[in-house]
Amino acid sequence: MNLQQKIRRLLNWEETPKPDPSILPQIYSFFKPFRLPLIMVQLLMMFGALGYVYIEDYTLMDALFQAGYTFTTVGFGALKEGEFSAGGQLFTITLIIFGFGVFSIALGIVVDVVNKGDFNRTLKERQMPYRIARLKKHFVVCYHND
Repeated sequence: MNLQQKIRRLLNWEETPKPDPSILPQIYSFFKPFRLPLIMVQLLMMFGALGYVYIEDYTLMDALFQAGYTFTTVGFGALKEGEFSAGGQLFTITLIIFGFGVFSIALGIVVDVVNKGDFNRTLKERQMPYRIARLKKHFVVCYHND
């Protein structure tokens, strides 16, 4: 035990507790709405890649690439020189429609979370204990402890 600790013990000074800045459970609750769109994107990409492998005989990497830019409605065209078969064209149309729907849902969820403002408020609350701990030469006029 060093001298400072002995003096604190002699004068019955208590250690000031450090603030608990852990707000991870609160932040995780804000990310819950993003789970469904992320799962839908992954499933639709997997469905699109497997569809191109089965219908158009693409390699797995070419099928992922084709599904990715078809799904995001970029629309470069087909990877192979020849045109899509009729089944491939119907599959591509379906993938574009579902891709647009999933991205619209995801964008709506992001806008909803940002408009509520709870996420920004929680991040500001996380910084507050650190700001309070750095205060010097101040007076507490009114103090209440639980």
